Amino acid sequence: MEILVRQSSPAVNIQQTIAKFKTIPLDLEEERKIQEEIKKWKDYEADVDRLKQEMTDVKENVTDVKKDLERVKKNVTDVKKDLEDVKENDTAVKRALEDIKENVTEVKKDLEDMKENDTAVKRDIEDIKENVTEVKKDLDEIKRGQGAEKSNETDSSVQTEEKKYQNHKKGKLILHNNHIL
Repeated sequence: MEILVRQSSPAVNIQQTIAKFKTIPLDLEEERKIQEEIKKWKDYEADVDRLKQEMTDVKENVTDVKKDLERVKKNVTDVKKDLEDVKENDTAVKRALEDIKENVTEVKKDLEDMKENDTAVKRDIEDIKENVTEVKKDLDEIKRGQGAEKSNETDSSVQTEEKKYQNHKKGKLILHNNHIL
């Protein structure tokens, strides 16, 4: 009896082979061998189905990985663009900080100038106060002297006016007790 069993090809139609064996009379040893082959074929068929499912799963996983890879590529591109924006912003911020530093330096210089001017103004005010004090003293002396000189004032006034006129003709100005004569 010739049994056509192909172990290497699980793709053979098992149902046809089983039907063939059902019609042929067999001894127990051959039947046992056939049962073993049938079991192997069923195992192969289950393995083939399992492998087909695994192949389908792998294809789906590869598709998912490709999609993920595309998303990662896009994210990397976005991150590169964001990094360029950050670099540009960093450069702009550095420029702005330099401008601020320059402005602060100018303000400090202006403040120092103002302090110097303030000091000079204070000195000028002190000088003016001293001059006012001197003028007040001179005025007080004049007032005290006017009481004693009132009688001589008329003669003296005429002489003073005459001197002013003569000096004016000559182009000279004479100061007497901080007054122009």
